[in-house]
This record gives sequence, structure tokens and C-alpha cells, in this order.
Amino acid sequence: MTERRGRRPRQARRRLISRRSDRGAGTLLAVWVAMVLMGAGVVGVLWAVVSVGTHRVAAAADLAALSAAQAVQAGETEPCVSARRIAAEQQVELRSCEVDGEIVAVEAATALRLGALGSPLVSAEARAGPAGGGPNEGDRTVIEVGGVERGR
Repeated sequence: MTERRGRRPRQARRRLISRRSDRGAGTLLAVWVAMVLMGAGVVGVLWAVVSVGTHRVAAAADLAALSAAQAVQAGETEPCVSARRIAAEQQVELRSCEVDGEIVAVEAATALRLGALGSPLVSAEARAGPAGGGPNEGDRTVIEVGGVERGR
């Protein structure tokens, strides 16, 4: 069989076609992997922001409760003023302050700034007083997103 000039044998044409159809597959795979890694990074950063915000509010609530309990022990008539001052210094809002004898219960809250994802409200409750001063229900952290509270 003689081949004409300028025409390739069928096998060579098939190899050429299969090579052309695979071109760019590595690039698409690399782009897909990069997008997955970037998405995981964004999720990790958001998780860190919420976690740090939750711990910051819980610490501020603890400090405010301890400050108010100390004010009660010192005989001050308005211990919640001390708790409010401490909460303001920690850049959180004191939502409630209740004094029951020598035990003080407070709730502090702040809004996290997550850009386009919104600003969920993170709050924490804390109690302070003398040891053996009553039943301790434990501290509780509450995250309110869109009006729905989720406690931990």
C-alpha cells in the first residue's frame, strides 16, 4: 500500500486526537485542588474567628462576675457597676447582672464581624461567689445566629 503525501496513517491520527483531548486536564485538576484548599482555608479561618470570639466573651463574663462578687464582698451597694466597667474594658456588652446574696450571675455578649457572612451574636454566662455559696449550674456559652440560640 502506498500512502499519499500529506496524509498520516490512521493510527498516528488516532494518537494525535487522543493527545489533543487530554490537553489541559492537568491544569483543570490543579485548579480544582487549589479551589478545595482555598475553601478549606476559609472554613478554618472562620472556625478560628468564632472560637476565639467565644473564648473572649467567656473570659470577659468570668472577669465581670468575679469583679462584681469581689464588690459584694467589699460591701459595695452596686456591684453590677463594677461588672459593667470590666465588660466595657473587654469590649463586650453586659446583658444582665443578677446579685443573689453573695453570688453574682452575669451574661456578656458581643457580635462577631464575619464580613459578608453576617455578625452572629456570641454570649456567655458566668457565676461567681464564695466557695460553697450555692449550687453551681456551670458556665454556659450561647451563640445566637439569626435569632436561634445554640448553647454549649
